[in-house]
Amino acid sequence: MPSFDKNDLIGVKPLVATSLDIVIEKLCHSLGSETISVPESDSPVLDMTDRIYRKFPKVISRLETDYEYVVVPSPPMMANIDPADYDLRFIVMVHDLPAIDDKGFLGSKVKKDSLRSLSEVDMVLAMSEETKNDLIRHTSGLVDVNNLNIEVLTQGVDRDRIYPDETQPSVYLPEKYILYVGAFQDRKNPEFLLDVLQELPESYELVCCGDYLDENRFNEFLEYARKKDTRSRVHDLGYVSLDDLRRIYSNAEVYLHPARFEGFGRTPVEAAICGTKPIMYEKVPAARELGEECLKFDEFHSDQVAELVMEKPGKPISYQHKSWKKSASDLIKLVDKNIVG
Repeated sequence: MPSFDKNDLIGVKPLVATSLDIVIEKLCHSLGSETISVPESDSPVLDMTDRIYRKFPKVISRLETDYEYVVVPSPPMMANIDPADYDLRFIVMVHDLPAIDDKGFLGSKVKKDSLRSLSEVDMVLAMSEETKNDLIRHTSGLVDVNNLNIEVLTQGVDRDRIYPDETQPSVYLPEKYILYVGAFQDRKNPEFLLDVLQELPESYELVCCGDYLDENRFNEFLEYARKKDTRSRVHDLGYVSLDDLRRIYSNAEVYLHPARFEGFGRTPVEAAICGTKPIMYEKVPAARELGEECLKFDEFHSDQVAELVMEKPGKPISYQHKSWKKSASDLIKLVDKNIVG
């Protein structure tokens, strides 16, 4: 039986900055495979539509001569692609369904076209069992779900860079802080961090870091902090190095993840690896992955979550998660099983 050759695969970078940037980059790097970007449009007003309907098909056409497999980071990019027209095997990632439901980004036509295309690609990779189940529900009225070839591929972590390390980072940290790492988007529900902070004694402070993605959304968060009279207790670190990040994780009292929806939830997993207990909504997929190594809540009640924070959940915890190299190995097995074999 022929086997998968990593040199035959190329990954496409997402059209917008999301956590799938990291997933594509880390998987392809671990495989030794290349990545490619879709050029921006000459018309900023029509940028996303133009890149999906015109520029991406041109990129795909150029790949046929050098590659056999292409990993596409989201269904919307397939809206104007008929896999039968190309001498390529298509693997499409689905991180989460809330992003697909965002009509401001997609519009109903792009949503329908992209979801229909999933029944025609060689394999769909859901980032969690929850995403797989959501995807089946969303496509059931558009395609025969029996034709969907969906597998689950869990994200890895940088195990050589993310581990317990309580030495001081190069940035200032308050003595006692709850931590949030990630983007500021509506579905991340960042204002809940401030609702919880307001319920805590003033000795607790909030540290935020990472790629915020939306500067305007972050400014709204800061304005909400001023209204809650908690702005002086909020520390905005922005982007930090991985060396600083593991130290920030390791020195936190707890990691508080405010999101209502996630495709997986990598940052709570990273916090747990660094020995800090995550507190998170029970329906976030990573909560199932972490099991007893995280504290879960079933309602977004700030007073109850504040009580969880003050319970002093105990440090350090000991949690191991698979590496990106293992995720890449899992991808190879899925390609061999579903496409090559």
